[in-house]
Amino acid sequence: MTNRVEELEKLIAHHAHLYYNEETALSDDEFDALTDELKKLSPKSLALAKVGAKVSNTVWPEVKHESSMGSLLKVQTIEEFLDWAKKTGADQFCWSEKLDGSSLALKYEGKEFVQGLSRGDGITGSDISPNILKTAYFPKTLGFKSEATNGPTVWVRAEAIMQKADFEKKYASKIDEESGRTFKNPRNTAAGMIRRLTGTGCGDLGAVAYNVEGESYKFTTQALKFWWLQEAGFFTPQWGTGTAEEIVEVYRKYLQSEREACPFEIDGLVVCVNDLDLQERLGIVDNRPKGQRAFKFPSLEVETTLLAVVWQTGRSGRITPIAEIEPTDVGGVTISRVMLNNIDFIRCLNLGLGSKVMLRRANDVIPEIARGLTKGRKIEEPTSCPCCLSPVTKDGAYLICLSSDCSAQIIGHLLNYLRVLDVKGFGESTIAYLHQTGKLSQLPDFYKLKVEDFESEVMGKKLLAEFESKAREIALPTFVDALGIHGVGEHLTILVMAEFPNLHIMRTQATKEKLETISGIGPELAHAFISGLITRSSVIDELLKHVKLAELRVKVQATGDACKGWIACMTGFRSDEMTFFIESQGGTIASSMNKSVTHLIAKDTSGSSSKLTKAREKGLVVLSRFEIEEMM
Repeated sequence: MTNRVEELEKLIAHHAHLYYNEETALSDDEFDALTDELKKLSPKSLALAKVGAKVSNTVWPEVKHESSMGSLLKVQTIEEFLDWAKKTGADQFCWSEKLDGSSLALKYEGKEFVQGLSRGDGITGSDISPNILKTAYFPKTLGFKSEATNGPTVWVRAEAIMQKADFEKKYASKIDEESGRTFKNPRNTAAGMIRRLTGTGCGDLGAVAYNVEGESYKFTTQALKFWWLQEAGFFTPQWGTGTAEEIVEVYRKYLQSEREACPFEIDGLVVCVNDLDLQERLGIVDNRPKGQRAFKFPSLEVETTLLAVVWQTGRSGRITPIAEIEPTDVGGVTISRVMLNNIDFIRCLNLGLGSKVMLRRANDVIPEIARGLTKGRKIEEPTSCPCCLSPVTKDGAYLICLSSDCSAQIIGHLLNYLRVLDVKGFGESTIAYLHQTGKLSQLPDFYKLKVEDFESEVMGKKLLAEFESKAREIALPTFVDALGIHGVGEHLTILVMAEFPNLHIMRTQATKEKLETISGIGPELAHAFISGLITRSSVIDELLKHVKLAELRVKVQATGDACKGWIACMTGFRSDEMTFFIESQGGTIASSMNKSVTHLIAKDTSGSSSKLTKAREKGLVVLSRFEIEEMM
């Protein structure tokens, strides 16, 4: 389970990054399917609490949101919806169509539009104002007749969308000249276009508004917000109010015909407690409001036949069954292979070779077998690894290949390193070729590759240039993530860095017991982190001959007060251990001499450098590094 949880967490982070910073190949439904699976396997995973992704496109200015842009918890059945509605204690709700586009925050001062931000990670977004100004049905000036109805500053939440008719007419199945990708659907096309540096295509997008915030406004209901938006000149989704039972009827109408008739893509309804005071009292969980839900539309199911099961070995050694089914059209997509997870899953659904099964696309996209309809011939577990033929062992419901020489595991491990570092171009076939020819067996071998090792000189030059641009200077959390330690990723490493700020300190001072004292780290993760670094010690040493770990400062939690009130600057030397000590004792490290510095720590206090002279003139406390080492 740990391997699949780790895989899901990385996939979710990867596609969130693409969606909020570039252009993902996944739809919201596909992304939801990943989070749904993770929620079943690891309900407390930190990846489920994250919203959006950090802004990586440094060309667009980064701006902190006035208030965080969270996402919504979801319900997927009428029973789940009615249960949630009852728990809120509300008798009136406001519903609106759930838009399937790219979230925006629009700032108005007076009546004039002044700034537009992408969602980013929900805390910080990109200022993409030039592109937003090009979109359709978007008021640059609010349409109120009187100044009195318009506060000094207001933020409008909207979604950048493309109408289905525009997509079919101009973009469907065509190649995007800027990215080289095929336009897949209106949602992904809109998400990519709104962040383009050139602004190409933004005139085919619209900004559909669904919420408004501003200190000058005292809205009492969610419905009043929609009235305000419409009066201000915004295009809004269809919306209304009613009891929970009335909204169920609305939901059913959308399933029958309204969804298909909608001019843009929607994947459900957004339902809010209409009373905003009650909404506020209900609070939030993981940055998601308890008084709101995404009421998602169900997946389509079709009957098919299970023809065969093949077993594949992953990089962790886990052997996963894959069902080969009779090619079946589900919602316009032909499906012929479906993952079955493990033998317990097969037994639970009573699946067999030749079984009639019910196939669905989870959230309308990810294929899965929902249930078996008829019995079939027994599906046997393999007794040896399908890749290297080594004996297998059981780990709970999973089969594991323990051979360290298994090529499937080695190739998977090598591919994972490239994926974490965002090195593009190396396909599985290329890695397999380099491994089979003896050029690539462990991570440090990447740094020894030559152009002539590849199948062609052109390929070698291109791939090595890409590798060199991404794999020579790496942030510590990314480096640890790329080592492929099960259950250990960037987030866990950042938690560890608060107490052990660099790799040397981690490897020499961190213990399982010490890590367990850090908030958010339990015994299993602590063990995985420490044992992972130990077992990969020789690989780490070899990698560090080729890799520079980029500085990433994480504020240390103070555990004492020996340096309380200090703002210290070092001159003539740098010491991570000393930085760690001063911060752990309540002090702060300044990267350079400035007006706020109170203490100067010098390699040699007998010198006459400009920093020392300036510090003495200002009456700062001047200490030698040896005095600090004595304190330590």
